[in-house]
Amino acid sequence: MATARLSLTPEQIQIVLFLRLQQQMPIARIAQKISCEVAAIESFLEQRRNSKPENQIATPAKRVRARRTVTPELRKAVLVMLRKNSILNVKRRFSLPHKLVRRISKEAKASFSKIGRGRRIGPELKKAILDRIRADARSVDLRKEFGISDWVVQKLRREIGDNENRLYRRGWDEAKVLAALGQGLSLTEVEKTCGIGHATLWELRRRLKDMEDRRRRGRPIPEAEKEAILADARQGADQRNLAEKYHRHTDRIRALLIEAKIPLRTPRLFTMPEVIRMQKMFAEGKSDTEIARELGCTRGAVWQRRRRARQSAEQGVAA
Repeated sequence: MATARLSLTPEQIQIVLFLRLQQQMPIARIAQKISCEVAAIESFLEQRRNSKPENQIATPAKRVRARRTVTPELRKAVLVMLRKNSILNVKRRFSLPHKLVRRISKEAKASFSKIGRGRRIGPELKKAILDRIRADARSVDLRKEFGISDWVVQKLRREIGDNENRLYRRGWDEAKVLAALGQGLSLTEVEKTCGIGHATLWELRRRLKDMEDRRRRGRPIPEAEKEAILADARQGADQRNLAEKYHRHTDRIRALLIEAKIPLRTPRLFTMPEVIRMQKMFAEGKSDTEIARELGCTRGAVWQRRRRARQSAEQGVAA
């Protein structure tokens, strides 16, 4: 019997007494929890029955609810383990309710520096956190650095009179935003450069009465490319060909030509031989794209010419 007792440590004995006497846990499961032999637990319990008949273990048919009281030995073991483990780990180790472990920690006025290991923060740690708060450190950085919760950070902020709601703190510079808008950047580029939100930028522009439509600006055209586009336009190139050649939108080409005061090309007027040739190719079953490619014009010009011819024919039949 003495050998069986020696095979269990004092901490294991307290766990066995609590799990078996108060929670009526099976011996095999207790042995699995404390990593020992089932025979050792049975020998220990048998010796305890023989020494104290009044504490004999009754095995009820139904599992009873665990009582919220602990022995002094188990209380001491919980406090020792709390110094190196969190409440959650202690609760799992001893199979105790979470509230019971917190109550033991509160009654003993445990003052440990790490999260979940007590009810208070040490004075040195508190001073270090307050110094970082006065240096305007973020709550997320303080939580990672000191292992505390956001609730603790906000509580310490209120203790020193810092009641600012940082959710509404502005993280962008108005002068920098105005300079970016003055440079002609698009809204997306201004948001990325200045770190401002889309809705906030819109409100700022509305307050400044800057309602210019910047959505279709796209990527800026270099000066060398502008000169090449204008040179081709002066030589007679139309907007569609310029857009395809330089991979730009026709609206950008049109705006550039208007800015340079270059007259826009009027719709092409087909000569009579071209009209006859167009009608002949249409009778052969060619599409508008193929006809436009052979005549050197746009597909829209061919379609417009055919529509006018069809309307004229319908008016002649009606007359």
